[in-house]
This record gives sequence, structure tokens and C-alpha cells, in this order.
Amino acid sequence: MSGSIVTIRVNGQPYQLGCDVGQEAEIEALGRMVDDTVSQLAGSVGQIGESRLLVMAAILLAEKVAAKRGDAPLQPAQPQGEQLDDTAFERLSAIASQISSLAAALK
Repeated sequence: MSGSIVTIRVNGQPYQLGCDVGQEAEIEALGRMVDDTVSQLAGSVGQIGESRLLVMAAILLAEKVAAKRGDAPLQPAQPQGEQLDDTAFERLSAIASQISSLAAALK
């Protein structure tokens, strides 16, 4: 099995990802989706650290997926271009803090 390397940019940082040949365009599109989400968050809450922004973006994207699949009665993530309200920001910040604490404990 041969593979390709794709470079995506998230929050201005390059990341190289391996993928199967033929999946490059999909990985690039998904990378742009993550970058768009991180950019929206950074615009709302500022540059609060790369890890925290990435965790918050992952939560928002996971929430969108869960809502589309009907997995749980979640509120949909904020549409592109809208600011996060205080409640959503506080919820995401609390989750990010918990994840950071767990990661620090595992080191």
C-alpha cells in the first residue's frame, strides 16, 4: 500500500498528515474545515493557546456530527460567522480545562 503526505494549515501552523493515495483532496478539505472552525473560535475568544483552540474546535465539530446523526439531543454548533455566546464559550473552556488537566496528569 502506497501513501501520500498532505500538508494542511490550522491556525497558521503547518501539519503533515499521511493518507492513502487518492484521499489528498478530502484530507485538504477536512483540514480547511478544522482551520475555519479554529479561526472562528480565535476570532471569538482570542489566541488562547493552540491546544485549547484545537480541543474546542474538535468539540464543536463532534457536536455537529452528533447532531446530524441524531446521537444525542445536542444543540447544534454555531454556524460559520456567528460569535459564540458566553454559555457556549464557558462550556467549551471548562471541557478544554478538564482535558488539559487530564493530559498533564498523564505525562
